[in-house]
Amino acid sequence: MYQANLSYKALQRYLPQIVGASLVDYEDETKSYILTDKGSDYLNVYQRYTEANKNVENHMKEVFSEKKSLEMLFPDGK
Repeated sequence: MYQANLSYKALQRYLPQIVGASLVDYEDETKSYILTDKGSDYLNVYQRYTEANKNVENHMKEVFSEKKSLEMLFPDGK
């Protein structure tokens, strides 16, 4: 909870879904939750997705900036 920067309320809301999706399991002997292989795979794919999404967003900002520059140079579009 602390490492994920989640409040107790948020943890209570999401933990059943995460356990239900087999992303984490509860370990009785240590009384803690552990990340499963599926959970590790999910985090790796999510990390690649967020990086790709950030790259796309940055590219789109560049495209819109160039478009604005073109519009300023030729405001009537004719």
